[in-house]
Amino acid sequence: MMLPPRARDLPFAITRASHVALAVADLDRSLTFYREVVGLALSDRVGPSAYLRGVEENSHHSLVLTQAADPSCGRLGFRVRDAADLDRMAAHLSAQGLDPLWNDRPFQGRTLQLRDPAGIPIEFCAAMPLLPRLHSRVVDQRGAPALRFDHTQVCVTDVLSACRFYSALGFAVSDYSFTPKQELVSAFMHCKDNPHDIVLASRAGPRLHHFGYVVDPQALLRVGDMAANLGMRRQVEYGPSRHGQDHASFVYLRDPDGHRIELLTHPIQLIPGECPPIGRDVTDRDQFVAWGQPVPASFLNEATLFPGEAVADPVVTRSW
Repeated sequence: MMLPPRARDLPFAITRASHVALAVADLDRSLTFYREVVGLALSDRVGPSAYLRGVEENSHHSLVLTQAADPSCGRLGFRVRDAADLDRMAAHLSAQGLDPLWNDRPFQGRTLQLRDPAGIPIEFCAAMPLLPRLHSRVVDQRGAPALRFDHTQVCVTDVLSACRFYSALGFAVSDYSFTPKQELVSAFMHCKDNPHDIVLASRAGPRLHHFGYVVDPQALLRVGDMAANLGMRRQVEYGPSRHGQDHASFVYLRDPDGHRIELLTHPIQLIPGECPPIGRDVTDRDQFVAWGQPVPASFLNEATLFPGEAVADPVVTRSW
């Protein structure tokens, strides 16, 4: 299968997935889940919004929760090297016929926003205030705890089109899956040294399937115990089990609004020039989950909406 070529020698560099912003119905209820079960640290709470980070993170936030009437995902965030990269990126995107907009976001400063061709709101920033890492402050930790933000996975109607867009921004494909007709139905894309910053999956979309945080292995059991102790046992949706692609063990949970979060152990490392994309036949299910129970129907069918975007069926009819 021919994958879209990865753009090289761009005038800017996207360094990693940075953050996600969610609308939640009850901010206090959501904070209980994300602090006491997931174990995120609260960096700031301003008006209807709360800013959280993993205990290894020194950037101000990787999760923004804002109270609103309708739960949704407001945006996916990425980081670039520096402020000059933002200007070069804006010029590059405008030259491609896109319409990037500037916004001055709290605790991010100047932020470049746009919607990708799939309809997903994305943004890029260069810096955040730096806060102390809390990974060695075990006495202050709660929940799992989550260490650091890792990736998002989105449902898109056309994986090939979305893959072209992100490849043109410098993302590389680590893994992909295809149908017996050689149709692309998933692409794991990365900027940093593991398999995923954003994962594209062929489903009704655009929707956010999940966002993921890295944890230590023992956290996969501890988070279930914490959820049970706090009366949230039914919010453990799937796992623990192990992924085939990145070899990470995982568990998925649903927050009080149904947003899905993955806690995963440290993924494999990818070294530039040493790790060509790995393709898998989508009908060979054992390659995707190494062991454990079948995937629940909710995991396959339910996801978070992006505001203002109608959901459409995928261009590749699901027949496997």
